[in-house]
Amino acid sequence: MPQKPRARRPALNVTIRMRGASGAVHGSSDIWSSLTGAQVWSSFGKIGVRAQLYETIDARQQPCIGNEVATVNRQAIQKATRPTRERILASAYRLFMSRGIAHVGVDAIVADSGCAKASLYNYFCSKEELALAFLEQRESLWTRAWLEEEVRRRTADPEGRLIAIFDLFDEWFHKKDFEGCSFISVLLESEYNSPVHRAAAHHLGNIQAIVRGFAMDAGLDDSAGFAQVWHILMKGSIVTAGEGNRDAAKSAQRAGRAILETWPRLVQMPARPAAAGGG
Repeated sequence: MPQKPRARRPALNVTIRMRGASGAVHGSSDIWSSLTGAQVWSSFGKIGVRAQLYETIDARQQPCIGNEVATVNRQAIQKATRPTRERILASAYRLFMSRGIAHVGVDAIVADSGCAKASLYNYFCSKEELALAFLEQRESLWTRAWLEEEVRRRTADPEGRLIAIFDLFDEWFHKKDFEGCSFISVLLESEYNSPVHRAAAHHLGNIQAIVRGFAMDAGLDDSAGFAQVWHILMKGSIVTAGEGNRDAAKSAQRAGRAILETWPRLVQMPARPAAAGGG
């Protein structure tokens, strides 16, 4: 028979049952919060862990059945229990990506992450260091995990991969949350030759290096020169999409096909014939 729902717990109280790798329940904890941004304490008795968390928790609860946790704002709980550095970087990533580095202050990141300012400076010496970490993460998530991996997944043909970049861009440009290229934005808004400016240029250069690799695989002559031209098409289409032309990738792709048709190929030397006869 199904278990009877437990009685509603008092407001501002959430029961969490912690399970270890073995699946055994190690203990439970009560979390209290009453105000936005209030300090929330979590104490896991049997495993002897006391964690200080900063988060707003929606205390509206539903009856708890069995070992299920009462329905609360689960995202708030997950966010509160993430490692502090990860929470700070996640907030910086989201804010820098949507508003730009120059328009986001440390106070905004602190407020969004729910962490103390002292904690932020414990992990990042300055906003500049946090911006550099953001650019590294952007390359990992956008350049490598999205752009490069998705293009490689779509086709094994080297020239096809060059063309597929703009298919991918076309889908990206038509998304409601299209945010543009963070590397371009940071490059233009930062002081010339500053650490952040140099880092943005470096990350853009890594994208061009991926394109050059595709060009080399395709047997194109002057792969470095080709990659520079192709990268200009890529960056130009992103800026044009930001201006409002969401079909910019299609136009760039047409231009790219024309370039590919006329770009010189490496001359393959004929195989050397084997010597006739024996010695």
